[in-house]
Amino acid sequence: MSQSGEETSRTSEMRHDPDEMPDNLDVVAVRLSGFGGLDKVKIEKVSMPLIIPDGHAEVQVKAFGVNFADLYMRQGLMRNLRPPMTMGMECSGVVNNVGPGVTTLKAGDRVICYQVNGGLHQQVVFVPEEACFLLPPEVSFDIGAAIFVNYLTAYFSVLNIGNLEAGQTVLIHSCAGGVGWAATQLARSVPNVKVYGTTSMEEKHAAVKANGVSVVLDPKTYVETLKVLEPQGVHLVLDSIGGTSFLQSQQLLRPLGRAVLIGASSMLNGDRKLGLWDMLVTWWRTRCVSPTDLLNESKVVAGLHLANLLKDDPQRVREALQTLFSMLEQKQIEPKIYMKFPLELAVDAYKELHQRKNIGKILLHNLVK
Repeated sequence: MSQSGEETSRTSEMRHDPDEMPDNLDVVAVRLSGFGGLDKVKIEKVSMPLIIPDGHAEVQVKAFGVNFADLYMRQGLMRNLRPPMTMGMECSGVVNNVGPGVTTLKAGDRVICYQVNGGLHQQVVFVPEEACFLLPPEVSFDIGAAIFVNYLTAYFSVLNIGNLEAGQTVLIHSCAGGVGWAATQLARSVPNVKVYGTTSMEEKHAAVKANGVSVVLDPKTYVETLKVLEPQGVHLVLDSIGGTSFLQSQQLLRPLGRAVLIGASSMLNGDRKLGLWDMLVTWWRTRCVSPTDLLNESKVVAGLHLANLLKDDPQRVREALQTLFSMLEQKQIEPKIYMKFPLELAVDAYKELHQRKNIGKILLHNLVK
């Protein structure tokens, strides 16, 4: 159904020879035909133009990251996007060539690419220069596709906004997921921190404990349990659930505690298209923040949107990524690859994530089945 990575690469190398170039380059992509269930995800060939746009790099993709934001996109929660479109926000690969005006990249560079509006789950992609990040030679393409979204989200939530200090306590929701796995490791980089983590599957308990979770909590009873274990409250909560959970996160804080909202997975309870009403209900429940209570109880409520942070302060994000590469080299962090699917089986990968089966990161590969 698709050409192999090597075939695509060879074709791409021919693109700039006018005597040999085909009119277009056909590549396999994961396409979204409409909002809703997995039946809306299609594996199709798309035709790419031959000319690289100004300010863009042509990237031969090696590995693709699968994220919860891809599920948000599929079910219509990203209101600015309209299918049909190519899915995928994160990938790693090699620069084939660059378009006019590109100054920081060249052919042969190994890069991580990130686009919040999707378009990256495709064998070859055009990516704006500012959306490409150099990947150190010692870091594999798999790790490159696993580190950007999950570990940058965790880094800013735990160590920056969260300001976690030695000897403190942290509650991490969905601690077996990509961000939860990363957040646990970053929390453990601070001395003597106690990590509480929630996960609904008992078969994940051993893995998350080995990753650094001190106490695993049941999502159905964690509030009552934590009030007994930490009667004064915890210092930090990372909330990827949203809705009424965010109010509970605030109630579990001790004085000077911080609750950081990093997602809204509570919206994804089914497989249907989610409309404006679903969003309004969830965000209304999430907005249960009382300024008077925050003042009287000396608590902090914050949020993180990685894509907007990258847009508003790109240098801050690039510096944080370099810090993560250093931590990776020093073995302070270690991304876990849960499963790797060929690009043609993207539907299976999305299903695995939707059902919360993963421990760590799910990847797609530019391979045929």
